Order: sequence, then structure tokens, then C-alpha cells
Amino acid sequence: MKDRRILLALPSAVLVATVGLALGLRAEDPTAALALTESQGLRVQRLVDHGPNAKKVDIVLLGDGYTRRHLLPGGKYEKDARAFADCFFGQTPFDRYASYFNLHVVYVESPDAGADSRPGENRRRTAFKSTYRIQGIDRLLQYQSPDAVVKAALNVESADIIFVMVNDGRYGGSGGTVTCPRTGKVYPAPCFSTYGTQSFQVGIHEMGHSFANLGDEYTDLSVATNFPLPPGASDLVFPNLTVSSRVNRLNWKTFQRSLKWGHFLNYPYASTTIGAFEGGYFRDKGVYRPQRNCKMREYEESFCAVCREALSRKIVETVGEKFDDGAYHKANPLE
Repeated sequence: MKDRRILLALPSAVLVATVGLALGLRAEDPTAALALTESQGLRVQRLVDHGPNAKKVDIVLLGDGYTRRHLLPGGKYEKDARAFADCFFGQTPFDRYASYFNLHVVYVESPDAGADSRPGENRRRTAFKSTYRIQGIDRLLQYQSPDAVVKAALNVESADIIFVMVNDGRYGGSGGTVTCPRTGKVYPAPCFSTYGTQSFQVGIHEMGHSFANLGDEYTDLSVATNFPLPPGASDLVFPNLTVSSRVNRLNWKTFQRSLKWGHFLNYPYASTTIGAFEGGYFRDKGVYRPQRNCKMREYEESFCAVCREALSRKIVETVGEKFDDGAYHKANPLE
């Protein structure tokens, strides 16, 4: 049975600045990345087209470990891209905001298929040098050439989210961001394998971190000490997590006022769906989450109501519109 725990997001500073050092590669090492440039003119297919890029959330999908044969029209890369698009837009809230998105597929050729099994192996010559066992974790798959990822993505005139899809049948993925050295723009850039919808779900979970600042709701005591709680009376910065000491359970009014997502409790059916469920941010105690189940806790679940609202807000604001909380809740009632 596969390890079904959600994958940890790599800190963006580590990913951008030191990912090559983790493999012992020097900047001049020709195996660190293929020579991708903005002027290379990679083939771009707009798989989902809802209008001008400036008014949309532009997703750029990049493939790693796809050879020339895989990139043929109707080939494996196109089929994998369509399968991911179906998975992504089949989930709420992305299904409800589908018209807000464009999805651009960039065709990046790799000499070899697949990904390396561990850092430093360097057996697979791929565009972004993706490898498993990052930080010694079997399922942690990540590209090792973030600059090449940015350069390939810049073949699309506008980008808001970058996904890197690795042509490998083993389960894996990770989160993270990449930074354009020319503009300083930071892109959410999760990575996932083509293991199937399970790995696709990992990529979507990880996008929740870097796109809408959602926190992990699952328990993993082995890493909890690496993510300390904020000091004093400070709260966690995530919209879907709160330190339990900040919640006042004296009565219903104090509970609602002190709860970060307390506004949800004004809506019908809230009393049976929304609350303060203990466990989150890698801990089984001391942190509350809004609902029992959520994709930020288990990737096969749907996003909870609070996470859906946070994602919806980010989608709307990304296209330059004002998010109307009242209208949103009227159109998206709790069930």
C-alpha cells in the first residue's frame, strides 16, 4: 500500500537558492539543467481558453521526463495533460470558477523519460532534473532546476500558477515556489508525478499552500518540531488553522467571535458542518481546523468550506475583481 500522507511543501527559499547544492552540483555543471531560454520558442498549447490572459488565472503546465515521442500530437504528454485538467476542474471551487482560468501546456523535451530515484543519481537526463527521495523521503519528488522551470514557463505571456508534471509511474510530489530572476515575481510551482489521480491530488493540495496560503491540517508528529507554533498570543497565518488557546468556548457568542472562521456560523447548516476540530499543523492537539475532513488533511477529500472560500477569494482577486463575501455565501451554501 502506498504511503498516503500528504507531502511536505519545500520552503521556497530552500527550493530556489539551495536545491542544486542538495545534489552537490555546481552552477557550471552542465547536468544541472538543459539550456532553456525565453527565446527558445517552445510549443505552447492553450488547453483551456476562456479569454485574454490579463483577465484570467493563468495556469502553466510543464512536463519533465517526456521524450520527443511522448510530445507528439495525441501522445502521452497531451493525454496526461488532459487527464490532469479533468481532475483539476472536476473539483470545487475550480469547477465553479472554471471560466476564470486559462490552462497553457508547454512542450518541453527531455532526452530521457522518468525521474531519478534519489538525489545525486543523475541517471535520467531530464529538463528539470526531477528526483525522488528529497530530504530522504521516498515520496518527496521535486525538480532540481528551478531556473529552468521559470524559463520554460516564460514561453507563456502570462503565468499565475506553474505545475510541473513528471513522467514517472511512481507516486510522489511536493510543493514550493519559484522566482523569476528578472522580475522578482514568485510563482506557486508544485510538482507531481503521473502516478494517476492520487499524484494529481497531491499537486492540487500543494497548490493550496502557495496560491491561497492554506495550512496543512494533517498530523505528522515526526516533523511537528520543525514547524513551531507562533509565540505568545499570536495565531497561525493560515485561514484554515488556529491555535486552540485563542478560541473562547465560554458560550456560543464568545466561541463565534474568537473563531477565525466564525462568520461561517451565521449560515444555515453551519452547526452540523463547521466548528473547531482538534488536530492540524502536524499536531494532534493545540491546533483547530474548521471541518473534520479536507483536502489539506487528506488529499482524496474535497476542500473544506473555509478552504474553498480562501481559494475562491484568491481566484477572484487574481483577475482583478472584488470578492463579495455575502454574494459568495449566497451562491455557495453549506451542505
